[in-house]
Amino acid sequence: MKGAFAMNTFVRIFWIITSILMILVGVYCLINPGAALLSVAWLLGISVLLDGISAVVYYFNGGKEIKGGGWVLFDGIVSIILGLIVTFSNVAIVMADFLPLFFSVWIILKGIFTFCHAFHFKGESNSCWWAFLIVGIIMVLIGLATFINPILSIITIATVVGLYFILSGVYSLFQCFIFKNL
Repeated sequence: MKGAFAMNTFVRIFWIITSILMILVGVYCLINPGAALLSVAWLLGISVLLDGISAVVYYFNGGKEIKGGGWVLFDGIVSIILGLIVTFSNVAIVMADFLPLFFSVWIILKGIFTFCHAFHFKGESNSCWWAFLIVGIIMVLIGLATFINPILSIITIATVVGLYFILSGVYSLFQCFIFKNL
């Protein structure tokens, strides 16, 4: 029993650290948009990779028991794959060609996962399902805006990335503290 508690404590601490890092990355992007644009590909790759790892770790430490746990695992796997691609790609190529599309598609997918995940909790005693729904809708709208107008995406990517990471970090913290079976 003590080993299970230690693992759950580790998972919770890892999740909280990942969430706080995502919020800090978001604030950094908002405060330093010029510098952020130069380093956003690497920061994005690392953050997406950590987000995916924390989702997969959560899934295998109790998350598969909750409604919609499959969405968490799928989200984690997609995030790990995309995070690895961005982290280990040539930054100049990623910035010039791939980052706006990558960013748009990833945010749309995360928004859809979050939106779908919300409905798994609608009938539960947890009355916070609507918060997941709102965050999912906002994520999809941000992703669509950057997908429809990639030039706008390139010009404002640091701000959009900053806002996304703040929202995602808050969502992740919210999720960590709401789910008692973690």
